[in-house]
Amino acid sequence: YPAGEGDHPVSGVSWYEAAAYCNWLTERWRAEEVITAGEVVRLPTQTEWEAAARGGQPAPADDAVDYPWRGPFEPWRTNTEESDLGQTTPVHMYPDGRTPGSVWDMSGNVWEWMSDPHKQVAGAYDLKGGAYYWEASRARASAAVWSYADLGSDLPGFRVVVVPISRTP
Repeated sequence: YPAGEGDHPVSGVSWYEAAAYCNWLTERWRAEEVITAGEVVRLPTQTEWEAAARGGQPAPADDAVDYPWRGPFEPWRTNTEESDLGQTTPVHMYPDGRTPGSVWDMSGNVWEWMSDPHKQVAGAYDLKGGAYYWEASRARASAAVWSYADLGSDLPGFRVVVVPISRTP
């Protein structure tokens, strides 16, 4: 995130760094009894991420309304290229872009690493959510891009899920 702006999403993280953070956080939270020995912190799968972005609802028949707020794109709901800000914004800046279950920033701001490897490119992983420098259509729940796991650049960030070990791919 930008220097001195701790309320912005973390970005510039490789897939390996994101996965290592999940491993570290698993051990820390187990030691602090935040999670049990039967749980793990990891990157979400695409299926889990899309379920969260859609508030647990199925994909809409019309892809043009596949945004976390379950409606058409409106630039005041998320930080995409249409915002014309040219940088990340603080988490919670777009309350009207939340999912019905109040999950914030599932659309725009920074791309998020998935735990799923890309199906067609070895050494690559998928990213979801769009970013401040990509057009709105890339911020739909159905949209994804990929990047090589060792690239951090300014592109990717991540979010984590806590799941039972049995749900670890």
